[in-house]
Amino acid sequence: MGKTVNVSGFPPEVNAMEVRQHFESITGSGTIHAIRLKKTKHGEKFYALVQFAQETHANKLLTQSTEVNTPYRLNFHEWKYEIDSKDKASMEHYIDGLLMHFGFLATPEKFKYLYSVGCSFGSGNQNLHFSAHLSEDYIGRISWHLSPEKDSKLLLIQLKGGPKIYENQNQHVDPEYEKLNFCRGGFDNYRFYINFSNRSVICHCLKVSP
Repeated sequence: MGKTVNVSGFPPEVNAMEVRQHFESITGSGTIHAIRLKKTKHGEKFYALVQFAQETHANKLLTQSTEVNTPYRLNFHEWKYEIDSKDKASMEHYIDGLLMHFGFLATPEKFKYLYSVGCSFGSGNQNLHFSAHLSEDYIGRISWHLSPEKDSKLLLIQLKGGPKIYENQNQHVDPEYEKLNFCRGGFDNYRFYINFSNRSVICHCLKVSP
């Protein structure tokens, strides 16, 4: 379970990478999950919300805060909210390089392809331009099949409706945003793009290498 620390007292010229380097010199490389730098109410200085992947790392920073080597005085205290709410345990649980075929069942044993697209399956990949989210209410049946070439498995998913499509806003991040923000794996900044959930989609087939 992660934990977030609020650190105030940063000058305006600081950036998220500097904050990360300062704190990971205490807690260890790769221990910070996300950082957001924000202006104080008076706008003279910045404060940082620093989310750690593990609570023990956040506690280590709080107990050893005097060891942080900076030319400015910082104040540390716990923050009860997360910056990035993705499940950290599932961030690396995805399969890349898959091929998805859309079509319909011509017979109970024969799938007819209409078109195919490359895709990734699962969670954690924040570098995708589009993300498809499918409600379990639209899933009719799921079954495994062996491809005709017998060199891969086919996951057949029969649908009652289509997915909602979201566009990844990380594809259009400006330099100022990158300066003030950091997230391991990228922030989950998907914006609603189009809704196919009320359209009739028969089924699609996900090709998985053995």
